[in-house]
Amino acid sequence: MTNEELAIFVGNKIRELRKSRGWTQSDLASKLNTTKGTISNYEKAYRSPKKDMIFAISEVFGVSINDIFPPVGSIEVNDFKEPTILANISESMSETIEIMKKLDNEHQRNILNFARFEYTQAEQANKTKEKNISVS
Repeated sequence: MTNEELAIFVGNKIRELRKSRGWTQSDLASKLNTTKGTISNYEKAYRSPKKDMIFAISEVFGVSINDIFPPVGSIEVNDFKEPTILANISESMSETIEIMKKLDNEHQRNILNFARFEYTQAEQANKTKEKNISVS
């Protein structure tokens, strides 16, 4: 799934959750202490919410963070148990994988969704930086 597809999925999910409760964008913005324009930008996938906002959104709607992201698909955390893979990754990745192996599937998916979200944020920051450099 591309970053754009992820942003569209998350935006659609926010819209779906909001409408299912009969809330306007202004209602949701008020509950999240943000603006209607920000909510609109999320729903249209012009912007992606940062991690603290994802947590706030899940709390406001009373859903798991997993409910805001697409299903994980066929990649399983258990695929990382191969020793040859562990030998070729950084110490922090190795530690993360070791911790994940001790967790149940739901908690593993939470961590994977968070990693996907962080990746999307980093990619967007890089695109912004590249645009700023090309404008200079």
